[in-house]
Amino acid sequence: MKKTNAFSIFLSVLAFIVPLGVYLLTACPTVYVGDSGEMITAAYYLGIPHPPGYPLFTMVGKLMSTLPLFTIAYRVNLTASLFGALSILCSFLFFRKISFIFFAETREKSPVIMDLAAFFSSLGVAFSFTFWNQALMTKGGLYTLNLLIIIMALHILLRITAVPGQIKLKNFILLGVVCGLGLANHNTMIPLTLIFTLYAAYIVFKQDKIKVLTFIPAMFLTSLFSAAIIYLYLIIRAQAAPVINWGNPSDLENLVRHISRQQYLVVIPGKRTFSQLLVELYGYGLAVFRQNNILYLLFPAGIYAFWKLSKKYLFLTVTLFLFTSVGFAVFTNFYLNNHDLYILDPFLIPSYFMLSLFSVTGIFFILEKLKSRKLFIYAFIALIAVCSLLLLPFNYFKSDKSSNWLAFKYGANLFKTLKKNSTLFTAGDNATFINCYLSRVEKIRPDVKIYDDTGNVFDNIYGNDFHKLEFGSYYKRLNETQMNIINEATTPVYCVTGSNLNNAPGFQMKPDGVLFRIVKDSKTKIDVFDISGYDTTAYEDKSFYKDFLNRELISLFYFSMAEIAFDTGNKDSAEHYYIKSEEFGGDMATTQNNLAISYIRKLIYQKAIKHAKKALEIDPKFADAYNNLGISYYKIGDFKKAQEYYLKAIETGPRDTYLFNLGQLYRDAKVPDGVIDAYQRALIINPFTPKGNYIVGNAYLDKGDLDKAIEFFLKGLTVEPDSFEIYTNLAVAYDRKNMLAEAKEAFTKAIQLNPKLPEARYGLGSIQQKQKEYGEALKSYSEAVKINQNFAEGWNALGLLLNATGNYKEAVNCFRNLTVLRPKDVEAWNNLGISYGSINQYSEAIRAWEKALSLDPGYNNAKKNIEKVKGMR
Repeated sequence: MKKTNAFSIFLSVLAFIVPLGVYLLTACPTVYVGDSGEMITAAYYLGIPHPPGYPLFTMVGKLMSTLPLFTIAYRVNLTASLFGALSILCSFLFFRKISFIFFAETREKSPVIMDLAAFFSSLGVAFSFTFWNQALMTKGGLYTLNLLIIIMALHILLRITAVPGQIKLKNFILLGVVCGLGLANHNTMIPLTLIFTLYAAYIVFKQDKIKVLTFIPAMFLTSLFSAAIIYLYLIIRAQAAPVINWGNPSDLENLVRHISRQQYLVVIPGKRTFSQLLVELYGYGLAVFRQNNILYLLFPAGIYAFWKLSKKYLFLTVTLFLFTSVGFAVFTNFYLNNHDLYILDPFLIPSYFMLSLFSVTGIFFILEKLKSRKLFIYAFIALIAVCSLLLLPFNYFKSDKSSNWLAFKYGANLFKTLKKNSTLFTAGDNATFINCYLSRVEKIRPDVKIYDDTGNVFDNIYGNDFHKLEFGSYYKRLNETQMNIINEATTPVYCVTGSNLNNAPGFQMKPDGVLFRIVKDSKTKIDVFDISGYDTTAYEDKSFYKDFLNRELISLFYFSMAEIAFDTGNKDSAEHYYIKSEEFGGDMATTQNNLAISYIRKLIYQKAIKHAKKALEIDPKFADAYNNLGISYYKIGDFKKAQEYYLKAIETGPRDTYLFNLGQLYRDAKVPDGVIDAYQRALIINPFTPKGNYIVGNAYLDKGDLDKAIEFFLKGLTVEPDSFEIYTNLAVAYDRKNMLAEAKEAFTKAIQLNPKLPEARYGLGSIQQKQKEYGEALKSYSEAVKINQNFAEGWNALGLLLNATGNYKEAVNCFRNLTVLRPKDVEAWNNLGISYGSINQYSEAIRAWEKALSLDPGYNNAKKNIEKVKGMR
């Protein structure tokens, strides 16, 4: 017995040491792609990461960051490794407990065999593809800790289910503490805690109905209290204003908002159909197959064994499996593309563990059936050992991150691009979180001001109420704040691909290395970064596996290189980098959409349509791809399809740019009500939409709603106070309302802003004429035609006023010019005739009137004028 106990202890140590050793050797040495940069920074500074805040992980991560090992990122990455190794140790102990409870007789005869079965099954969990991957970088620690908590809960529930005399209050209190830890780690524990609570209530009720009234409330309240105690961390640290203070949960309202993940409640669900469910089940099957764990094949034997041995525990485990597999797939309603499968995969770890639980139970069951057939038993255990150990070579290359410096190099390249004391607007997990780690933890480029679109990772410049705003108000505040910073900037301002500024109209973006430089004038020349200075060795390094997010990062990098090469005239180099971008990211909606945008810039619309449609095949919820299809069809003149895709883009994600584009389409189609609706909605989201108020004002002007036109022109002037166009049309609206003083003032202001604007001088002349300031009016009309000698309205107004004031000779010149510009204008020929007649040049006058009649034989004014002159002669 002592030898057996010693062997069990030895295997327990190995169950912890072996996976931990492998994890230490294969862990990422620095910041990884995705959320890891943010989580490392939050742990290092005891900050608050994205919802629900992960206080338990953050505090443990802080302890790990103090280890005297390599980089700070590596130390915090080891938090995932530690929780991973502890999960495997608990797996071994849990599997071993199952053998004690359900297979006691076989265990009594072959304790070493049963322990080996439990040990190798636990290694099967350790080195399955997803779990191993998650145990090597910081973000994965959330999932390895989550599994550790689930295993502990299952272990306790196993005791109270199958071990006599274990319906004790202390077990339920312990279960409550474990569930509380889970609630303080990840929101997926909320439904699991409810499942555990209901199951525990059922078990107690079957044995002692009275205890249900005390044990279950005690367990449930303990779980809530345990979680609440840990979540107090968020309030305490938020009030200290740490480096990362996501959501600022310094009061109860913000705390509840943060824990409940309200920031992520704006969901665009796809259709939930039976065919989509089948697709999701197929996707789950692919995810299971990717684990390379052959032992999963034994899961039916385990389910059968539980059916024979404990239907109650079978009900719990099958419920848990279905919820964490099929249930989660239905809840997320994911699409069968590499992005969705990658994001979903770590959430499926509990379901993979349940397959391992069924499998090890099946192994125990088979060993029981083999009884004393030692040769078969040894062969079977050897097979189990081989299957579990084969996971090491099968999954090693795709899991090993020990040489993966890709995210670090990407961030370093990005910082190389920035000029001294510049400003960077960042967005998206990769760019934002990598920049966060490098700037805040590694202290790279402290001279650069960095802001993110959410105001969660870097300084919140958008206001304390920013995250509580409705969708339209949210983007309005975002656009206003970013516009103000750009306008006030005295040093270069940059943004990353995917930033809000990429979509906001009114800014001029110039590719500058892997970034975009924001300039106020498209003619501004910039000193473009020399891309040969980038370190791209990690991107082409084939010694480590590049997962989805790695490839996405590389694809985006090469796309940026292609854009800058194209803009600088190096088309061969650009084509090379475009090919590289698609090589790494051809299966990504973002890459295909980026290529669509690029082809739109190059006016190659059929290729843009091709890539935008590819993006939508990959991700049918991609609003920007719909918008780019709308742009492409609009450019080739297919307004019906353009409208269809713009409306789909707006339905999927109502951005101001999509509404702006739809409004432009309605303008061309002369649908003023459509223009007004689209632009007004765009202006709610982004009041800085260039000419937005001007265009809405014009639409109202066309409809004859002068008050509304004036209202929007005045709004436009608060955004664009130097817009001569707005002042000109505001003056027109005032003129039509007979508000002559206001009209005169507006035309004068337009001329001050743009002295070369003939329309404004013409309008001013019209007002002066109405006010009987004929001399001033003549000057204004004369200036208008002097600026633009092809300005027909100006020549006509000037000629009429010259006639009215007796300056017939000068009027002749005006109407002669007008007939050249408008040779089929009957009124122009008639007025020319009047001017000639007024200076007694009757022959010329008759010729002009005859020309008018040739154009319109029914034009009575010309007939009467001819008759009058002939009568005089």
